[in-house]
Amino acid sequence: MEEEFLGYCFMGDETYSFPVHLKGIFAVESYLAIQVPLQHRVVICDSDDYRIFESLDGKIIFPNKAGGISC
Repeated sequence: MEEEFLGYCFMGDETYSFPVHLKGIFAVESYLAIQVPLQHRVVICDSDDYRIFESLDGKIIFPNKAGGISC
């Protein structure tokens, strides 16, 4: 069974769209390839609601050496 993730896109005023349900890492990679260049901020959370990826203005800001944090 593939792991499920949630993708969020944030506008410049920090409002965000409903989460997109992503099934498997390949779906996450495709979502990021499309959204990161277009959106102000993109966040991916795992099924336990932990942030596993975040970009801001097209630059990856998480993961970093600080470790995980809840969405």
